[in-house]
Amino acid sequence: GREERGLYKVVPRERFEAAVGTFEGTFDSDPHRACRALFDDLLAPLAAEAGKPGLVEMSSDNVAQGPSLVEVFPDARLIHTVRDGRDTGASKVGKRQKREHPRDGLEGLAWWEERLRRIDAAARRLPPERLLTISLDELAYGDRDGAYRRLLQFCELDDEPGIRAYFDRHVTAENAHRERWRTGLSDEDQEELRRRYEGTLERLAGDGVGGAAELRRAYERAPA
Repeated sequence: GREERGLYKVVPRERFEAAVGTFEGTFDSDPHRACRALFDDLLAPLAAEAGKPGLVEMSSDNVAQGPSLVEVFPDARLIHTVRDGRDTGASKVGKRQKREHPRDGLEGLAWWEERLRRIDAAARRLPPERLLTISLDELAYGDRDGAYRRLLQFCELDDEPGIRAYFDRHVTAENAHRERWRTGLSDEDQEELRRRYEGTLERLAGDGVGGAAELRRAYERAPA
């Protein structure tokens, strides 16, 4: 069965109840401060226990909700990780957790484009210095070192041996499921999806959508 997820796995009940009690007593007077304090009360101890300077939260909709997040966390830094739209769409098709999710590669590509545009609309409302757009494809198999350095610089992190070891071991083309989109498609269907993707990239670039340049560079590096 599916593994259960939730705060109970990382936050003791006593800490949870105390944090919620404080939140309930302060939200009406200062909602932003109360939300920030709730997050810190619940999760900051995890960073302290690990000897780390901060926390990373990787929900997929964070950048789309970025304008609200930076109101609550003025020092937050948001990273928008873009990925080949064909692979992203194929991943969504493979999971298809809801009826409205895409059923094939072309629907997956359309779903991905809509999502990228929604994220871009939110990103335009963010302070530029608070957002980094980076390509997973570059990190996994393109200009790996360049992308890795940009990521560290944005986060103001040193190139620690532990970070480098994780990057070398886990951030790979294999683990990123590069070229997943080809699975199960005939040569003709692959060519059709490739053409559609090229047109989508041109449309995104023409509209100035964030991440289009990174996506184009990754596409030009990929096999034909």
